[in-house]
Amino acid sequence: MIPLIKSLMLKGKRVLLRADLNAPIKNKEITHDYRLKAALPTINYIQEQGGKVILLTHLGRPKESSFDENLSTRIIVPWLEKQGYHVDYEIDLMQAIDQTHMHYNNILLIENLRFFSGEKHVNINFAQLLAQLGDLYIDDAFGVIHRADTSLTLLAEQFAPENRACGLLVEKEMHELAQIRQNPKQPFVMVLGGSKLDDKIGMIEQFARQEKARRISTLVAGGLVGQMLLAAQGKMHAPKDTSSNALAHAQKALQLAQDFDITLVLPSDFLFINDASDTPAICTLDQIPEQARCVDIGPKTIAQCNEVITQARTIFANGTMGIYEEASYTQGTKAIFSAIASSSAYTVIGGGDAVAATFQYGLADKMDYLSTGGGATLAYLAAQNPEEELPGLKALLA
Repeated sequence: MIPLIKSLMLKGKRVLLRADLNAPIKNKEITHDYRLKAALPTINYIQEQGGKVILLTHLGRPKESSFDENLSTRIIVPWLEKQGYHVDYEIDLMQAIDQTHMHYNNILLIENLRFFSGEKHVNINFAQLLAQLGDLYIDDAFGVIHRADTSLTLLAEQFAPENRACGLLVEKEMHELAQIRQNPKQPFVMVLGGSKLDDKIGMIEQFARQEKARRISTLVAGGLVGQMLLAAQGKMHAPKDTSSNALAHAQKALQLAQDFDITLVLPSDFLFINDASDTPAICTLDQIPEQARCVDIGPKTIAQCNEVITQARTIFANGTMGIYEEASYTQGTKAIFSAIASSSAYTVIGGGDAVAATFQYGLADKMDYLSTGGGATLAYLAAQNPEEELPGLKALLA
């Protein structure tokens, strides 16, 4: 069983908190703070129990071993201060080690972990250096719990089993997602969209192989995921810049859906633009120009999806139907998420874009649960044994 933070004595301890503060940022401004807010209960608990918070996180995907001011954790400092915290920010790890005993009521925020070469390479030297920052280790970064980065795996193992645990957010995520992972009410409908094709289409394979009681009954796919599945059927060209690996996954996913009797609801029409004109137009699959860029699903597809969603008793949604950030292309995503919110099913939304869209449409309080994970939520739900299969959880038990 995963150890919980409430089992540890925190008073007088330096608590190394690996959080997931990977909020969307534009022009050095945080555009959505849902993930940041989700980290606050654990931060508050540590301080209330008399511990010092040393905060570790990553932001975005910077080039390895290079500083990028647009992805610096310094950007998070004003937001934390607005919540009433006193924050010390440090880019130099050796100086940070010296500061861990100073200003005990202050949060010590370390620079973006992905600026350091040891983070993505599972580097024992980097893990040992980070371990000097704290007496205890807490993993509350559910959004990357499926990754094997140094701060999630080797770093945890530098602490004795009695000195490491998961935070309140990870505990909450596991509790809420158990309702879907262990015994979802059928029909269980999964709505997938957005990009990150390899991760999502690969997860379809894992969901298809679940025992029947846990298996999805229907997959609704839009965005690039839907386009790739259609490409695997030979009904449209593969989206630009997609890998051959994604196409292979899509072909396998189609076969598994057939083998395990999973109903596929794929787009039958799209809103598209092309290089010759930026004016959006609706067309069916057989009408799409070869160079078209599909930016949303069309009205026929919306109607098909809504019919399935209305009948569902469990719904998990990850990703959006199109480029929802642009007003002209948001109709499909808004319609699908509105249908999910109005359904009588148990509803879980996962992934940054899906959660952001839910807030954008004023639907957040109509969903049963908003997960901070995207790929991590998919991986957790699909795993036969999450504590053995997800690196971040496995490391807490090593």
